[in-house]
Amino acid sequence: MGRNTKTLQRFLALIESGAIEEALHLMDPKVVIHEAESLPYSGDFQGPEGFVRLAETVFGLATLSLSDVRLLEDGDTVISRSKATFTARATGRVLETEVVELYKFHNGRIIDIDAFYKDTRAVVELLSP
Repeated sequence: MGRNTKTLQRFLALIESGAIEEALHLMDPKVVIHEAESLPYSGDFQGPEGFVRLAETVFGLATLSLSDVRLLEDGDTVISRSKATFTARATGRVLETEVVELYKFHNGRIIDIDAFYKDTRAVVELLSP
């Protein structure tokens, strides 16, 4: 297992445990997080503060848990494939979907995250009131 994979595992564990501040230290100050334009939390989020805004938005709309996480490292990129379970706060409805995320690293820190949902339409419908 490579260094970047270990860093990503630690990052995901910190996020899951709610230790966001500690997780932010694993991100480069210039990190960019990309979310699909169709999502209610779409766009590019810049820096650790952008990650916090994104997390607040997502967790304001739903609870989110990841399972069956598989990681593949290739140079400065780690590919994560997992099952995401969203539970909408407004309705209690639940959606399970696959997510692939590309994590790029620079000097041992996360510099870029690009997320791809198997069914963005289902996520949008779930999170719509």
